[in-house]
Amino acid sequence: LIAPLVGLAMVGGFLCLLAAPVCWPIAAVGGAVCDGALGGIELAVDATAQLPGAFHWVAGPPAWWTTGWYVGIVAILLAVATARLVRPSTWACAAGMWAAVGLLVGSLPVEPAASLEVIAASMGHGCGLVVRGPAGRCLVYDAGRLGAGVAAGRGLSALLWSEGIGRIDTLVISHADTDHFNGVPDILERFEIGRIVVPEAFLASPAPAVAEILARIAAAGIPLRAVAAGDEIPFDPLCRVRVLHPRSADGPMPPSPDNETSLVVAVESAGRRALLTGDLEGPALDRFVAGDPGPCDLLVAPHHGSPSSLPPRLARATAPEWVIVSGAAGPRFEEVRRAYATAAGADRPARVVRTDGAVRICLTAAGSEGSQFHEGRWQSIAAAPAVTPPTTTTTTASSGPAAP
Repeated sequence: LIAPLVGLAMVGGFLCLLAAPVCWPIAAVGGAVCDGALGGIELAVDATAQLPGAFHWVAGPPAWWTTGWYVGIVAILLAVATARLVRPSTWACAAGMWAAVGLLVGSLPVEPAASLEVIAASMGHGCGLVVRGPAGRCLVYDAGRLGAGVAAGRGLSALLWSEGIGRIDTLVISHADTDHFNGVPDILERFEIGRIVVPEAFLASPAPAVAEILARIAAAGIPLRAVAAGDEIPFDPLCRVRVLHPRSADGPMPPSPDNETSLVVAVESAGRRALLTGDLEGPALDRFVAGDPGPCDLLVAPHHGSPSSLPPRLARATAPEWVIVSGAAGPRFEEVRRAYATAAGADRPARVVRTDGAVRICLTAAGSEGSQFHEGRWQSIAAAPAVTPPTTTTTTASSGPAAP
């Protein structure tokens, strides 16, 4: 329906660009044609978008597709006879064929890595974790950021699409703070979701934003399950996902801060273990650490790496090889990094990374490796430097004058 309009818009646009330096009336005609064609495309898209199954969300075009598009335009201008260049059908065919190439390549399945993989999206002050199991299943833990939920949804969608993920088997919402779930509406719209998991306190939250999300989930017909410590979450046949916190309420839930009800889960595969901790803090975090959560290979630091979230004690209790801080962690990041890095001893410092670019950690039976997205590509994370624990000076009080 819109292919002829695309060709017409291209012809009008190029006519405007070429004629503008020499003959502005012709350029104006070309501009009007381009503008009218684009308006027609917008009307057609708006009208058909209301029909069931009329569109399907896909990732934006990769760099090779965009480059190929413009190279193709130049090739057509140089190789095709002038008489055919002015025909809208020429440009419509070219646009349709190249769009088909992009859709075909984009629909090819991506071979999953034979590892437990955790990717932390760059969400600013927020959280969006993509967990892929060895069998290729996908679990998303939280989808939100402080402020604009639309930006959170778009950013996480782009990450999922770039990984070739079109279905989320399990979506976990850790707790009822909006910077952990305000991107969920966009995720519901763009991806097929197998199930959604929340803590019991989420269902009891009086927050209007929570009520809106629950209504959207119900409207989408997605199974919703509330879980507590001791439950297991279906995910990947080669993974086990266990809920470690919070405990189930025997009666009406007593009021408590949202952060303290954060859903803490352990993802385990091939002897490797990742701990996802939400915004756990306060007395609930004290109890969690005292309960011996056990060692892990990867720890997502609670509450965006807040210094108040017991970095030394938690790191000693879990002895992680990797620590991800979801967010900038503020001006005290170096303090947080040092606390985690030195807790397990100077001989095995943890590698602590924050999500100023997306972070990917791959855990296999043979070891682990990490990379971070910077300057348009994934770059390996260097081994952690040896860190000497801070020294303390002890002063001994004297009850009398020193001996001569």
